Amino acid sequence: MMFCSRYIDGFATKHNRPSRNDDDDEAVDVEQGSTLFPSVGKPLGKPGNYVLRGLAKFQAHRYVLFNCSDVNPFFR
Repeated sequence: MMFCSRYIDGFATKHNRPSRNDDDDEAVDVEQGSTLFPSVGKPLGKPGNYVLRGLAKFQAHRYVLFNCSDVNPFFR
C-alpha cells in the first residue's frame, strides 16, 4: 500500500492524510477581545485553575511588562 499511495492519486494511507491533531496556526480565529494573549492550540485533559501568589505573581507581572511589545505605549 505504501507504494500505491506514493504513485496513485487519491489512495489514502496513514502516511499521506492530514494529522488528526493538526494545530494549524493560520486557522486560529482570534476573538474580538484582547489580542495580547491569543488562544492557540487545543487544551488537553481536564481544565484547572490556580492562583498566583507572592513572588510568582510578581515575576509573571514583570515578565509581561518587559517582554510584551503591546505594553510599551503605556510606559511613561
